[in-house]
Amino acid sequence: MKRLLPVLMGFALLLMSSTEGWSLPTCPGSPTNYTSTAVSWTDCFGIWTAGNGNKYFTEWKNGKQHGQGTLTFGPKSKWAGDKYVGEFKNGKYHGHGTYYYLADNQFKGDKYVGEFKDGNSHGQGTFTFADGNKYVGEFKYNWFNGQGTLTYSWGEIKKGIWERGTFKYALKVTPTVTAKKTPSNNSSLPTCPGSPASSLSTAIFWTDCFGTYTYANGNKYVGEWRNNKKHGQGTYYFLADNKFKGDKYVGEYKDGKWHGHGTYTFGPRSKWAGDKYVGEYKDGKKHGHGTYTWADGDKYVGEYKDDNSHGQGTFTFASGDKYVGEYKDGKWHGQGTFTVGNLGSQGKHAGSKYVGEYWDGKRNGQGTYIYASGNKYVGEYKDDKKHGQGTFIFASGDKYVGEWKDGKIHGQGTYTRADGSKYVGEFKDGKRNGQGTYTFANGSKYVGEWKDDKKHGQGTYTFASGRVKAGIWENDRFKSARD
Repeated sequence: MKRLLPVLMGFALLLMSSTEGWSLPTCPGSPTNYTSTAVSWTDCFGIWTAGNGNKYFTEWKNGKQHGQGTLTFGPKSKWAGDKYVGEFKNGKYHGHGTYYYLADNQFKGDKYVGEFKDGNSHGQGTFTFADGNKYVGEFKYNWFNGQGTLTYSWGEIKKGIWERGTFKYALKVTPTVTAKKTPSNNSSLPTCPGSPASSLSTAIFWTDCFGTYTYANGNKYVGEWRNNKKHGQGTYYFLADNKFKGDKYVGEYKDGKWHGHGTYTFGPRSKWAGDKYVGEYKDGKKHGHGTYTWADGDKYVGEYKDDNSHGQGTFTFASGDKYVGEYKDGKWHGQGTFTVGNLGSQGKHAGSKYVGEYWDGKRNGQGTYIYASGNKYVGEYKDDKKHGQGTFIFASGDKYVGEWKDGKIHGQGTYTRADGSKYVGEFKDGKRNGQGTYTFANGSKYVGEWKDDKKHGQGTYTFASGRVKAGIWENDRFKSARD
C-alpha cells in the first residue's frame, strides 16, 4: 500500500504554508507572494504564498524551508486542502511530521504521522485510513516496507514483514496443528491451554499463545502471551470496582507491560473521564509519538517521554488557542509559538501570536508578540511578562525602545510618536518618571524632571522660537524661575 506525497523539488515547488514559527527574526519583506523576495531569506521566520494559493509560514535557510513549518495546499493545487505540519530540510519534508489528506480525492480522510526523508514517508510511522484501517510500522519511500502491523476495521490483523506495500510473511509461524480459538481470537497464535482462566496455576504455563485471563479483582486481559506474561497484541479491561472501572487499553505488550502502539480510553469513573490517548508506549509509559484528546475538546499531538509530553508537540485548545513547539516534562519549554483563537483565552486578542522562548510553561527569554490590532513587541520576557530590553511598535506608528519590568515600560527608554515628537529618558510603571528630554514635533524641547507623565521638578523648556523657561515645574505647569 502506498500513498503519494507531493514532493517539493527546489524552490519552484515551495508551495507551503505554516501557522507556526520560532523565535528567529522576521524575514525581510515577510509576508510576501514574491518568489524573488523569498529566495534571499535565511536563518529567519517568514510567510510566503505561491501563485496557486499554497502558503508557507515557517523557518527558512538559504532560500528554502528549513526547520519547523506548516504547508497548506491552495485552491489551484492538485492537492488542494492537504496539509503538512512538521520538519523540513532543504525545502523537503524531512524529520518528524504529520500529513493530513484533506483534498477531495480517493485519499480524503487519510492521515500519516511519523518520519520523513527527502519528501517521502520513510522510517517509523502510522498511517490511518479514512475507512478505519491502520498500519503501524516501517515505511520506505512512501511504501509499507519492513516490519509492520496492518489492522483492519473489522479486526483482522496482518503483522509481519512488508515489501513495497505487499505483505510478505508473518513474524510468527502458525503451528500446523489445528488449535481451538476463542471467538475473539484474531491472532495467528493458538489458544492458550485452559483459556479462559482465572487461576495463576493455569496461566503460568501460557507461552506463544492467545488467552483470556480474569484477575481476582475482576479486571480482564484478552490477548497474546509469552512466558506467562502479556506479550504481543491484547486488550486490558478495567472492571474492578474502583476509580479505574471502565478504563480500557488496547494495543501492544512486551514482558507484561504496555510497549509499542496502543490506545488508552478513560472510563466514566476516572478523573479524566472521556479522555483518550493513542500512540506509543515503552515499559508501561507513554513514550514516543502520540495523540492525547481531552473530553473537553483539547488535543495534544507530539512526542512523549516517561509519560510526559516531551520534545516537539502541538497543543490545540477547544477555544481555538494553539501552541506549537518544544516541551519538557509536560510543560512548554524551549522554542514555541502560541496563537490566540477566535474563542481564545485572551478574548479581544483573537489572532494574536507569540513566537519565542518558553521556560517551565511560561514565556521566558527572547520573543516576539504580534497583536491582532497590529501592535508588535520584540524583546525579552520573564514569567510571561515583558521584562528586560524590548521594542514595542504601535499600529498607530508610535514606537518605544528600552527597558521593561513586569510587563510595563520601566527604566531607560526612548518613546517616539508618529508625529515626530520624542521622549528620551527614565520611565517608571509605564509613565515618564525621573530625568528625561521631550522634543516636540514643532521643535520645542523640555529637559528636566518628570513625575507620572508630567513635567515636575527642575526643568528647562525651550520654545521653537528660542524663548526659554527654566525653573520649577509642578504637574505640567511652570511654577517659578530658578534662583
